This record gives sequence, C-alpha cells and structure tokens, in this order.
Amino acid sequence: MGLDALRYWLQQDHVFIYDSSATRSHRQLRALPAMSYLGYEVFTYPKKWSQLAGTNTYTLFGHSHTHIENMDTLDAPTCVITNQNYEEHTPHSIAMLRTIPRTGDGRLAICADQRKFQIQGAKRPLRDQHNVITRSYQEIYDTFEEHYTEAGYTMPLSDTRNLFLQDNAILYQQVSGSTVNSSEGLFQVLNEVPYLPLYESLCRIFNRDQSFGSSPLTADEVSEFAKWVRRRVEWDNKTAGRITEMLNKQVLEDSNVFAHATRIDHTTATDARETRSRLESRSHTLERRLYRWLEEVGR
Repeated sequence: MGLDALRYWLQQDHVFIYDSSATRSHRQLRALPAMSYLGYEVFTYPKKWSQLAGTNTYTLFGHSHTHIENMDTLDAPTCVITNQNYEEHTPHSIAMLRTIPRTGDGRLAICADQRKFQIQGAKRPLRDQHNVITRSYQEIYDTFEEHYTEAGYTMPLSDTRNLFLQDNAILYQQVSGSTVNSSEGLFQVLNEVPYLPLYESLCRIFNRDQSFGSSPLTADEVSEFAKWVRRRVEWDNKTAGRITEMLNKQVLEDSNVFAHATRIDHTTATDARETRSRLESRSHTLERRLYRWLEEVGR
C-alpha cells in the first residue's frame, strides 16, 4: 500500500489500528507521530501517560490533546489511543466516541494494543463491527518506510518504529553528516544537537519552572520520566532508567543543556542553516517536514 492509498483509506469514518507491540504500560504512544503525519489533528488518551510526578503534561511529539470527557462532537480528524486494560478497568471507556455527532471533517481512528480489542459493552471485537476498517500499525509503518525509500532515505534507527525518532535521526544525519543507528544512540548525542525537535521536547521538561536555564529533575521525577519515555520508545526498564539518568545528569552539570536559549545560539547553528537552505526547494513530505523543523529553530 502506497502512502496516497493509505491516506485515502483513512478517510473512512471508523478506522481501527492495532499495535500488538504496545502493552498496558509501554509503547502506547509510539504510533502517535505517524497518525499525525496522516492528518489526524486531535488526540485523546489517558492524561497520566503525559505526566511526570506532578499534574503538568509533556509531549515528545507536539500535538493537540483533549480529554475524552470534554468531547461532545467530532469536528476534526480525531485519534483516540487506548488499550484493553484501560478500556476494561477504568470508567473512561471510549464507547461514546463512536456515536457522538460529527461535523465538518470529523472522523475517528481508534488505536489500541490488541487485534481483538473490545469496547466496554460490545458483543464482539471492534474489528468485527459494522463499517470498521482495520489495519495494523506495522502496515502503516511499512508504508512510511517505503515512502522514504522512494526518496532515497532509510530509517536509520534499528530499534524503534516511532517515526518522530526516525525523522530526528535523519535530520541529524543531514546536518552533521554522521549517523546514529539506535534510539539510545540518538539520545546519547542529543545534548549536542539543539536543532533537533527532540531536543526542544526535552527543553519543555527541563524548563518546568520557566527559568532562563534548565533545571534537573528530582529523583521521583526521573523515575516517572523513565516511565514516560517507555510509553513512546521501545526500551526496557534498565535502558530507560540509564538514559533518563544520563540526561538529568547533563542538566545538573550544565544548565545550558536543554535550555530554550541554547537552541538559538549554538555551534551547530551554521550547519543547521545550511541544511535548511538545501532542503528549501525539496518537495518530498519528509524533506518539507525537516525544513519546517529547522525553520522553527530560534523562534
């Protein structure tokens, strides 16, 4: 299936995507960037999936999030992300989203962790219900991989199917001329590449108090940070703990690391500008996205 065909298929009113690699506690949000790239504008999922040790929410990939209880109409392409455990054992069933009024371009995609995912009160799995079109996240990822290959790009990270991380690794490749081949490797070089949007994501976490520089997390926050990362990146507990502790230590040692101001004035700025100029005339969707990201640096 090509990307255009996939976009056409996603125009259906009721779409179900299952990601069998996701679990009750991990990888639930790795599909979110792909769904955003495919035109979904509003996302809803459990708020705690974006919290650390407090009430504030943080995103790895920027998107519009709303709470399910605040939704009374669908007026834009909407993606709900959940899992069977959350659907069965909490009062926040997604059942109402299938029947609420729709206006304009309102349509719904449901992303869950099991192919046999079943909504509370339903008599059969979602995939077996009338007018529901079902695909796996692996199919969607493979479609993007094929689309990138057609333009001469490969997915550099061997251990993730999070497209946002893959795109950051490609941008790193374009600007620096170097390659990282794992998501762990990407995070290990991150403190030196503030032009990456992934760097900006961590700026929001380490600048919680809106001060000029970054500030380290508390021990409890680092523990929650590891859980937060595991909902987005395919790491085990040990790897997530090691990487988040490394990032926090970098901030502890230098308050300029993951500070917003560092994105504006850094030794990599010239290389980033040159790459932006090179990408300006390109037309591939990936290249346009990388160009927009570089345009945002310093704003």
